[in-house]
Formats: sequence, structure tokens, C-alpha cells
Amino acid sequence: MAELLGLGVTHYPGLMAPADEMHAVLTRALASNKVPAEFKDPARWPAAMRREWDANQDAGAAREHRRRLVEGFRAVRTALDAFKPDFVVIWGDDQYENFIEDGVPAFCVFALDEIESRPFERKGFYRAENVWGEPRDTVFRTAGHSAGASFIAANLLKRGFDVAYAYRMRYALGLPHAFINTVLYLDYDRRGFPYPVVPFHVNCYGSSVIAKRGA
Repeated sequence: MAELLGLGVTHYPGLMAPADEMHAVLTRALASNKVPAEFKDPARWPAAMRREWDANQDAGAAREHRRRLVEGFRAVRTALDAFKPDFVVIWGDDQYENFIEDGVPAFCVFALDEIESRPFERKGFYRAENVWGEPRDTVFRTAGHSAGASFIAANLLKRGFDVAYAYRMRYALGLPHAFINTVLYLDYDRRGFPYPVVPFHVNCYGSSVIAKRGA
């Protein structure tokens, strides 16, 4: 009888950035001409948001945010190590990386043996450095589990789920960020990540993934 362990984490790109870059999502929104001027006025923001924005003038709120996130990832990694999985299924969304105009499946299971990724070359939420100080062209090699992925896809299809499957990634930088960020954060302390991964794409953006280019 198989045993399953369910764990929930974030792939928030800001976590790989230095503290003074973690708020880049809001900074970009404030600079965008697509955001109405009245919503850029802090006086209109919820009180908790104003307090956090004020507390982050010296990146203090970002440092506390990182502390909470890293503490949570370390707890999840401890649980994962104790479970000793044969492979790890990662459910993630594709934000106009592997799936673009020529096809966007609702679901896709990837049966891979290994994949190389260069996550720091992606246009993300930091300008130059990452929090680990690793070179921008760093390559991460992630083991896959093609047998496990094939088993999942085949049995979902038998049960009437319209799931796609693929044997390679089209994305030039390897694993889309929802998957590779998860691996990077589960190995935040850089002890190594020995578990094979089965990426499981879910299109949570619907039709807007093309219209908004995943942003």
C-alpha cells in the first residue's frame, strides 16, 4: 500500500531576492500605468498594508517575511526528510513559460529523467543578485521520476481525467519557476535535494495566461 504525504508551500519569487527587492511586486504595481492613480495612494490602502509598507522603508518587514517563510520551509523539509519519499509531485502553475500560444492544457504531467534549469536567468523580481549569492548562470540539475509520472498520468486517464503528459520541457530555462522555486526553497540551506520530482502543471490562470503573458 502506497503512503502519501501532502505538504503545502509557496513558490513566491521574491524569496530568492535580497530583502530590499522582496517588495518588487508592489513597487512594479505602483509604477504601472495600468493601475488607477487612486489605488496608488497609501491613504486608500487597508491599515495593515499601510503599517507593513511603513515598516519596510528599511526592508524590516521584508526581513521578517523572509524569516517566517524560511522557518516554514525548514519545517516542511524536516517532514519530507523524515518521510523519505520515492518521488515528490509538485503541483504548480505555468505562467507563460512552457505553455504559450501553441497549446495550454488544463493539466499536464511531466515524465522526465532529469532536467537542467537556470532559474536566475528568468526575468523576475530582483535585478541582479539572489539571496544565496550564486552566479546568474548557475545550473541546477533536478532528477525526475518518469515511471512515477507515467503511472499517475495513465491512471488518471483510466479514471476519466483529461490530463496531458509530456516527456520534455519546451521552456528554455528548464523547469518553470513554480517548480524550480519550490525545489530551491526546500533546499534553502543548500544541503542538496535528493528526491526525484514529478512536475504536475495546473492552468490556474485560465484564458488570461495568454492575454496577460502570465503576469
